[in-house]
Amino acid sequence: MKLIRNLAVAAMAVTLAACAAQPAGSDSVNAYKSAPDSFQAAVAAADWNSASVIEITLQDDHFAPMLLKLKMGKPYVLRFTSKEPKTHLVAGSGFLGNMAVASLSGNDTVSKGSIVHGIALKPWEPREIKVIPMVRGRFEFRRTGSGVIVTHSGVSEPFALFKTGAYGIAYVE
Repeated sequence: MKLIRNLAVAAMAVTLAACAAQPAGSDSVNAYKSAPDSFQAAVAAADWNSASVIEITLQDDHFAPMLLKLKMGKPYVLRFTSKEPKTHLVAGSGFLGNMAVASLSGNDTVSKGSIVHGIALKPWEPREIKVIPMVRGRFEFRRTGSGVIVTHSGVSEPFALFKTGAYGIAYVE
């Protein structure tokens, strides 16, 4: 019984620390290291006037479209809009972290040397991120809850296994 109580106390402490570590209303940008030189060179060489614009809507616990097909080295403008009543963070294991970032609307600190791990979406306020996929593969992105922890390597949710929610998949060829 004592072990269960101690585990419950530890879980509550982690949850409270996670909530304090990253409010859902702010972006998760890795300010501790800059993007690789190849990422920065790709951003500098990109023709943003010819970039494909992809509208991504978060509504009723779903992303639309749920599947993104991207080409490595091609510039994209991802325009996220939430039609849900609360502010959420969009994050994913490697999804944004493997993209060369030119800019993120509403965040003046993001530059071609930033690594972005999460984008805060306020209700009905579109956010645009200019990116170039730099790594081939399959990457997931999802709407996180309020209990997230930001580390040097990205965003994690300690209790995500117990939740379901909006998610999407990006295939980079």
